[in-house]
Amino acid sequence: PGDTHLQKINTIAAICHSAIEGHTVVMAQTDDIHESFYDLFNQRFRRIDDQDRGPRYYANIAIGAHSKPCRVHPEFQCVVVVKKSEVKNMPAPFLNRFEKYRL
Repeated sequence: PGDTHLQKINTIAAICHSAIEGHTVVMAQTDDIHESFYDLFNQRFRRIDDQDRGPRYYANIAIGAHSKPCRVHPEFQCVVVVKKSEVKNMPAPFLNRFEKYRL
């Protein structure tokens, strides 16, 4: 909360880098950047076959009104943490994109 525009851009870039590297990302208190990952969360990937490296997957990542393709490693995982008290305020289509677990 209270992130500046530059902090949001840096957070989006860090998550994109993790997607490229195949790391697991845990997103908490990131409501203001969820829309940047619309295609990623919907698993809307573009596949590009590379004869030397095999298939590569890309998802569009948005920063404001601009979007760019970001490579997504097949082992990349994203965990979005939402407080139980905030779940009822989350849009149902957003929640439907994820497996849900109560901790």
